[in-house]
Amino acid sequence: SSSPCALQSPRKPSYQRLKRKATSESGGVSFSPSATLEGFLRQVTMMELVRALLLGLAVQTCASPRHRQRPSYVHREDGSYADLGSLHEGDIILSSSGRNAVLSQKYKWDDGTVPYVFHHSYESSEKDKVLSAMRQLEAGVPCIRFVPRGAEAEYVEIGKRKELGCAAMVGCQRGHAHIVNYRAPECFQSAGIIQHELLHVLGLLHEQSRPDRDEHVDILWDNIHKGE
Repeated sequence: SSSPCALQSPRKPSYQRLKRKATSESGGVSFSPSATLEGFLRQVTMMELVRALLLGLAVQTCASPRHRQRPSYVHREDGSYADLGSLHEGDIILSSSGRNAVLSQKYKWDDGTVPYVFHHSYESSEKDKVLSAMRQLEAGVPCIRFVPRGAEAEYVEIGKRKELGCAAMVGCQRGHAHIVNYRAPECFQSAGIIQHELLHVLGLLHEQSRPDRDEHVDILWDNIHKGE
């Protein structure tokens, strides 16, 4: 059978052109092309989301052949970013291992607590939108807490570099900052966009890239324009 990578479109399909259907043990959740993350969170049960987060979706799939230049880790000692290179599937910042998911406890946030710090370029209104999205996630998943960083070695640095767009690393990154990026103004248009990257921080990947994707998601390839 074909590998998960072999089944993917050469470029990230537009979500507006995907018809996605997911089923769950509790009876199923349907996705329409215009569905938003807020709508999804309203449909799933608390236990479904908690179970997904606790599992960490840590199944190793495969490295993407489309990204030969692997981004290096980010070192904050000198106050500068390393070269982050290409993004996997449009918004995932890969680690130096070149994997889009790993099976390891070390990628889980201790006690479900995610320390964060905003880049100095953030305006108050932008911070408020990110914080509001965090509070919504916490309300749906009480075992997760986003807190301002103290002296923690592992934390989320929320930036807004123009070249990265909306992007994030997957899971906790040990010993250095975990990069989340929101380019203004497009990444602040809805809580769903902000939460999408925060869910990557918690360990979630794209549904269309799971090894068991075809058991839960129908992609209408004929509806995807050539080259997209």
